[in-house]
Amino acid sequence: MKLIIALLFLMLVGCAGLHSTPPDNYSSTSDPSTIRVPFDQYGDIYPSSPETKMPEQKYFGFNHAFSIKNFLENNSHPYNDDLIDQRYSNIATQIVTKAKRHQGSKIVFLIHGFNNSFEEASDSYEKIKSFMRLHSKTHFIFVEIYWDGLYKGPFSFPLPLAYWFDSLTYSNIAGQVGLRRLFNHLPDNSHISIITHSRGAGVALSALHDPVYDSHIIVPHFEELNPYKIGKVNLISIAPAVGTGHLFSDMPDNIKQSSQFFIGFNENDPALQKSIKKFGVDSRNFGDTSLGTDDLYYLEIEKKLNKNSKVIQRVKYENYHSHSFDGYIQNEEKTKCLLWASELIDENPDGCQLKKI
Repeated sequence: MKLIIALLFLMLVGCAGLHSTPPDNYSSTSDPSTIRVPFDQYGDIYPSSPETKMPEQKYFGFNHAFSIKNFLENNSHPYNDDLIDQRYSNIATQIVTKAKRHQGSKIVFLIHGFNNSFEEASDSYEKIKSFMRLHSKTHFIFVEIYWDGLYKGPFSFPLPLAYWFDSLTYSNIAGQVGLRRLFNHLPDNSHISIITHSRGAGVALSALHDPVYDSHIIVPHFEELNPYKIGKVNLISIAPAVGTGHLFSDMPDNIKQSSQFFIGFNENDPALQKSIKKFGVDSRNFGDTSLGTDDLYYLEIEKKLNKNSKVIQRVKYENYHSHSFDGYIQNEEKTKCLLWASELIDENPDGCQLKKI
């Protein structure tokens, strides 16, 4: 009987993903132009390291929300709202200081997708940063955003759908509560670029406008976006795993009028398609992911936004039947087109049909 109970327990535990928590030395980087900013599942920013010991990595996981504030308080390390606000101010100061050292620097936020550990996200960030530096003479300030959407561990259920729905909520909260608060600490009229993969688009969009939640979701306290902080946004979303939960028509007018959204679109992306034809399942089911893969839905959004100018445009990745960010980066011409149009690289690749404002 005890063996049966133990096996049932392992099965239930194994269904859960692991928390994507940063390592003890996460703030330390050999790249002076990079700043790392992790958020927990309540949208709270992590303290810097190695000054503060980070949570221990686990092998088994539960689908409950993780709070860095509670963790530190339970370990006799108070981390209150005043200290959190000071942390935001320090990050904003770092961004401004690094930008001033190099005239013409561009601030680029990088946001990973669903089912990424801290290490996996960091590895992808290094690849896109190397790609940009190879094709541009611009000096970049990279702000690497890490959000806890849970990820597959060694004993997790093989299909991450077990925690995909939780991830939808956590991504929105990371943006609406955490990233938005960081934006509000930036100097007025800041020009920023944001590069996202997969559900990272949900984080970025939730920072810019309030997302739609299911009725049972309790959202932590969040700030309204200060309309004077963001002067221009170039949002590059590769394989965005978002849909009707983000109402583009509700985007603040000042952001829509001065900014551009570039979509890496792929009708063959299996993670976005979620296509099981015989069961009638497609990109609109189990968490809408239509923007990056459904032609009709994309055109509907394009019609709403592009009334006076080309606010939203797309590049089609063809013959790529995967969701991996690395594979998208390796499709050089398509990715270069997105980055050129968003003014992040110098070379206009052959065949690029995107337009700059």
